[in-house]
Formats: sequence, C-alpha cells, structure tokens
Amino acid sequence: MVGEVAVFLEEAITQFEPDHSAQTRGRPRILPSLCLWAAMLVCMLDRQTSQMAIWRIIHDYGVFAYSAIGINDQTVYKRLEAEDEAPLQKLFFHKSSREE
Repeated sequence: MVGEVAVFLEEAITQFEPDHSAQTRGRPRILPSLCLWAAMLVCMLDRQTSQMAIWRIIHDYGVFAYSAIGINDQTVYKRLEAEDEAPLQKLFFHKSSREE
C-alpha cells in the first residue's frame, strides 16, 4: 500500500506546473510548495513526525522529481508555519479526479 501511494505521489507531482503566482516580491523561493508538501507526505508514510525529518528529506535526498535542495532547517519551519494548504488540496483533487 505504501509503495502504491509513493508511486501515485511521484506521478502526480511530476504533472504539476510550478506555481509562480505565490511569489510577488523579493528573491524567488528556493523550496517549491509541492516539494515541501510531498516531503511531508513521504514523512507521514514513513511514520516520521518531526519537521526535522521533512528538512532531512528535502536537504539530503530530495523528493521525487526534486533533487536535494541546500536549505537550512529554519526554512522548512518558517514555510510550514506560513504556507497555506492549496498545493496539498491540489494534489488531493488530482487524486480524486483520477478515480472518476
């Protein structure tokens, strides 16, 4: 079951276009929202519950189509606090629309 979910996540994430509308001013985001949420879902599947685990996946390994990103752990903490759930909703909508 976990393998099937991981395969679905990888397929779904590679089909999404990057969302550039979230960034309005300043330096472009280094950590894409879908990468952040995908890392969180991978952690949940692996029964890891810490924000540090999310950072380790993003920083050390990368998530599916996203290669490892050289960010510090505070980047993940701040983004999880500030991020809305729109990318996650988009992912779940993609899943539900595939089943119809």
